[in-house]
Amino acid sequence: MRHLAINEIFAESPPAAVLEYLAKYAGNHKVGTLERRMVSLHKAAMRKNLPSPVKSLPVQQALAGIRRTHGVRPRRVTPVVKSTLIEMMIVGEQSQKKIAFARDKAVLMLSFCGALRRSEACALEVADLTFLDGGMDVLVRRSKTDGEGHGQTIFVPKANGSRCAVAAVQEWLALAQIVEGPVFRAVSRSDRVLPGALSPQSVALIVKRAAARIGANADDFSGHSLRAGFCTEGSMAGLANWQIRAVTRHVNDVHLATYVRPLSNKTPSLL
Repeated sequence: MRHLAINEIFAESPPAAVLEYLAKYAGNHKVGTLERRMVSLHKAAMRKNLPSPVKSLPVQQALAGIRRTHGVRPRRVTPVVKSTLIEMMIVGEQSQKKIAFARDKAVLMLSFCGALRRSEACALEVADLTFLDGGMDVLVRRSKTDGEGHGQTIFVPKANGSRCAVAAVQEWLALAQIVEGPVFRAVSRSDRVLPGALSPQSVALIVKRAAARIGANADDFSGHSLRAGFCTEGSMAGLANWQIRAVTRHVNDVHLATYVRPLSNKTPSLL
């Protein structure tokens, strides 16, 4: 853990050390940050075959109190569903420069169809893409749910016409003359491809700018809007949860449910 040496944690009174840490940083760090550090500490204890101080009753009670006092409702961004994505493509083609539009189109469509996180899209390299007759295999080498880096492969199917994410990626690579290295790269104001991979923040800005171009409030969108959009669109299309999770790589339906954004708060009549 970054702010608390493991040797200090496993001193004479491990739970007491953890409680001292939580008391010191509660209110200074987000609840999610503290929870992630507790998970890291628990895993460290398991690797050392030691009892986990995180599982002790006083520590669990302290965490519950911190959640009640400092917890905030997670921000739920607006999803980019199919109709929104298509509108972004139409307006972008009319208003953007050629190379910039090709890059943005590939980023938006692949991130939507592959339910990619911002960091996953930025980390993609040409070697991670395998083009097949019916679509494309995308190797995600490391992700939030694959911390040990075993790698997860998702299949992105081909679609008709301009709605095909596979074709969008191929067009971008050909136009940018990219044959190896990072797939998604910065584009200069003069519409030239620059070396080096995009940053996760750049992906968020691509989404926000695309939202602004269609007249939406950019502040309601983020890079996560594409992943949430895939989950929402898949649910509305009647896909089974296991089919959606095969792409999103969620470990269970509970986590998946937080990504499905109802487009209407009105409950239909059941009669």
